[in-house]
Amino acid sequence: MNATVVPKHTIEVSEESGVRYLHFGTEWIQGAMRIARPWALELDYTREMMAALLLRPGADWPANALIIGLGAGSVTKFLYRHRPQAKLDLVEINPEVVAVARHAFRVPDDNARLTVHRADGVAFVRNARTRYDCILVDGFDHRARPGTTLERQRTTGYITEAVMTEHARAAGFVLEATSEVNANPQDTHDHPQGVW
Repeated sequence: MNATVVPKHTIEVSEESGVRYLHFGTEWIQGAMRIARPWALELDYTREMMAALLLRPGADWPANALIIGLGAGSVTKFLYRHRPQAKLDLVEINPEVVAVARHAFRVPDDNARLTVHRADGVAFVRNARTRYDCILVDGFDHRARPGTTLERQRTTGYITEAVMTEHARAAGFVLEATSEVNANPQDTHDHPQGVW
């Protein structure tokens, strides 16, 4: 599956007090890794994303998981380390993010347990033939304006909550709750080249 639109943002890595940060063309932190503990979840929202693991007893769940959006790879590395039986499919549209995540944030290379698909997350979900136990989405901004066309969502990087919910429901999932943990009220959504 090929990505149709590759994001056009700069990718920067910074370091402070033993923590390495990922930035996409702004000072906003897109991901983080404590250098001494690369498999740990440094940012609060990544720990919140793992709450589903608390609801399932035993270490055999999920057997397979889909992760949309790589960033610094925190969620991917956590599952890779703490769920060694799980097959992980990861979707990232930008090949430069994959290269930086592997080089600066210690994301493992593809192997029998981990496959990185360089593709658009929406298209990947739409065409997926695998039924996943768990889908983790860390690649959209729920602040996209309702009614935004799909083409505009593809070119700007802002995907509406309604579109993500529709695709998740079509795959058999139920939206239980939403979170404002990543809300950025200062984002004007009017970047000429898109958020990417």
